[in-house]
Amino acid sequence: MHLLAIGLNHTTAPVSVRERVAFGPEEIAETIGHMRERFSSTQMGGIHEAAILSTCNRTEIYCAAEDTDAARDSVLGFICERKNVSRSELEPHIYTFTQEEAAKHTFRVASGLDSMVLGETQIVGQMKKAEKMARDAHGLGTMLNHLFQSTFTVAKEVRTATAIGANSVSLAAAAVRLALRLFGSLKDERVLFVGAGEMIELCAAHFAAQQPKSITIANRTLERGQVLARTVHADAIRLADLPEKIAGYDIIVSCTASALPIIGLGMIERAIKNGRYKPAKEGVYSDFNYRVAVAPAERRSADYNSSRNNLAWNKIIGKNITDPEQFPYSAVATKKWTVDDVKDLLRTHEHDIQEQDAQWTHTNSLGICRATTHESEVFEMNANPLLITGYRALARPCESPYIPFYPLARPAEGTAFMSWDKATAEHFKGTPEYFGWRSEWPVTTFVAAANTYDFQRQDQKDVRAFVEKLEAGWEKDVPAVTAHAKTFLKVSKEKAVEYLHAYNVRMLNEAQAAVAEKLEEKAPWTLAVMADSINPKSDERVEVVLFSSGKLDATKADPKQTWGGVGRASIGNKITMSQKLAQPVKAEARDVDGDGLKDMVFTFTQKGLAQNMLAGANYDIWLHTYVDGSASPPWTPPSSKPKATRVPPSARRTPTSKS
Repeated sequence: MHLLAIGLNHTTAPVSVRERVAFGPEEIAETIGHMRERFSSTQMGGIHEAAILSTCNRTEIYCAAEDTDAARDSVLGFICERKNVSRSELEPHIYTFTQEEAAKHTFRVASGLDSMVLGETQIVGQMKKAEKMARDAHGLGTMLNHLFQSTFTVAKEVRTATAIGANSVSLAAAAVRLALRLFGSLKDERVLFVGAGEMIELCAAHFAAQQPKSITIANRTLERGQVLARTVHADAIRLADLPEKIAGYDIIVSCTASALPIIGLGMIERAIKNGRYKPAKEGVYSDFNYRVAVAPAERRSADYNSSRNNLAWNKIIGKNITDPEQFPYSAVATKKWTVDDVKDLLRTHEHDIQEQDAQWTHTNSLGICRATTHESEVFEMNANPLLITGYRALARPCESPYIPFYPLARPAEGTAFMSWDKATAEHFKGTPEYFGWRSEWPVTTFVAAANTYDFQRQDQKDVRAFVEKLEAGWEKDVPAVTAHAKTFLKVSKEKAVEYLHAYNVRMLNEAQAAVAEKLEEKAPWTLAVMADSINPKSDERVEVVLFSSGKLDATKADPKQTWGGVGRASIGNKITMSQKLAQPVKAEARDVDGDGLKDMVFTFTQKGLAQNMLAGANYDIWLHTYVDGSASPPWTPPSSKPKATRVPPSARRTPTSKS
């Protein structure tokens, strides 16, 4: 029997997700009973003990199971089913601990080390209540009983030895305590609250008890702010008035549902102080240039930025601006732009590159669309946010279709491996540990196709015609879809969301199927990397299989003309293979998949395959080989060399290959 803890909390999931998966006291006993009944078999994890801790900040399920992997899968599926949440929505927020790590996590929770406010005292009582409810529901056995008793003992020792429980027990109380520490008394202080939600309501009540000189509520909707203001004898202002009035307050508490910071005045003030901005009129910041004020001069003038900016402004305002310091912060376009105009802008390559090689636009290109461009979006705004229309290319836009979708109607499953809030946090944190690659993600199809067209340069023109035809058909349907959604809105918002979500799913499936069919036509070869991961520091060997088929006799691949490595176009199509990629240390012909045809098995060192990988990122492995005889590649290589077949990865047989 093994210990398993699975859950989410305030550090991994937003409030909206935590609320959806929370378990009320009235349903916990029944839920534990269902879990033990449904998942008692070994195939389902063999769960014989279970307990549920559900608070405003976390939902955690503790299990004693025979197979932790199967148990995790069963529990996640059960939560999704019971709470009507899709797996793709929930999975990015979930953490899992087993055995000793599960016990350590439970100790941390009970001790208040894993709380929103350090030392939270309520959690011990909440955990004891969870233990009692599990016991009453016959969910506790030897393992979980021992876990909880040890947890309570450890929590008591930690709190006694460190006095951690003496700290504040809520964010509102902590805010007041901090303010008192800074000001001593709040009787002469003016307090501003930004927002009017539950947290601000609680904070306002705590601050009001200290009788500050004044309290003001700033909210996007004045009426909502006025309602809260009356309860604490405060004034209310619109959020739009904040820039002019913010300087009149001593204490500011901001808590909103906005994903972006509400208060940005500090940035402007820092720019003035650092001499990067001088407003033409004191107190009026309409001429503020974010680019000049924030970006260092060397970054603004860098070639990889300047060339892109110049190309963009040339298309937008019809001027060729060579001095990067003269790039405007904003401008009025010379014409009314359509969605297709914006797509065209985002697909722009440098003209000199195109002139040098009309079929190869990415090698050393510094255009707007580059080899390193991973995806692209265009949004068409609407007065009703639900009807905002997005167009998303899931790989380089010059080789991928912009798929129409409605971003606020729940995206199609698998279009992202992170929730928006997690992705935003990781973007600004700058660490790559959450980024990954799985063959079942829809984006895999689009990226594999784009990489294939980059290497098979003669197909560039064909793929552009293919993409344009797809987009033209889709765009004709968008006005009708929007009109139907408006009709559904007259009934209910939920009906409209359901309809638009179904459209999102249909369009993604249609696009993925069309691109996959095209990819099969252009690159009908199949490759498999016989490993779940690649260690960039290991000399251990890994097999890469090129499968034979009716279209390819893989055994005729020349090992001396074979290289393996990262399939990124940014490495360059014109690289010297011997310098940049690994060659096999062994090659042999054998039937790997049992279809009666001998396949070609190339053996590489893991270090060799990973030499172009960046630490922390996941990659697909490509094989570059020359095949003589039956293979007829769709493009003609230089006459001095044998015929070449560039083999891309296949989502059907290629496992994830990681650095």
